[in-house]
Amino acid sequence: GLLFVFFGFTHCPDLCPTTLGDLRRALRKAGPEGSRVEVAFVTVDPGRDSSETMARYLGSFFLGGHPLRPATNEQLLAVQAAFGAASSVTRKADGDFDVAHTAVSYLVDEHGAVVLEWDYGTTPADMAHDLRLLFSRKPGGPR
Repeated sequence: GLLFVFFGFTHCPDLCPTTLGDLRRALRKAGPEGSRVEVAFVTVDPGRDSSETMARYLGSFFLGGHPLRPATNEQLLAVQAAFGAASSVTRKADGDFDVAHTAVSYLVDEHGAVVLEWDYGTTPADMAHDLRLLFSRKPGGPR
């Protein structure tokens, strides 16, 4: 199977819900191959995203997703570095938060290698097409 990895946060007004919604549609379009993709959502805002909040948020898009909450900023930085991702959380003068994060989605194979990156805005149809291609090329995968 493949693991879809996305860095985001549950208060995200646009990028995160759009990306997760697009992936949900893509997995449906991909047919049987869609069930072979697991979803991991890594929060870049662990100060506000509790494990419970994350599980509820991801569960509104997928059954059996993996909400991942780094315990320390060092852990978050290390995991982002492994993917070439970045984020920042700053508190503004009015007390509100400004969160910036990489809006790229990553597909990781069973060996832990990133086999594909999708930029923000990749359509569900293109995602489904890519998934079918990836699975058709895998040894032992459907032909």
